[in-house]
Amino acid sequence: MKIVYNINFSLNLDSRTSQDVLGLLKMTAKEFHQTVIMITHNDHIAQLADRVIRIEDGHLSEEGEFR
Repeated sequence: MKIVYNINFSLNLDSRTSQDVLGLLKMTAKEFHQTVIMITHNDHIAQLADRVIRIEDGHLSEEGEFR
């Protein structure tokens, strides 16, 4: 299994470029059987994930799937 880490990459990108990069990241992860671990403060980006785990007040709280 390959793991790709992505920590808040979108801070300096416009919204369209962010969406393009996320789409490419998701597509390549599926094609090459990779796991993507992304850390973000952006709920719109988090909604693109298959699974979301939040850290709240120093504790992990699993949100589950957005779909």
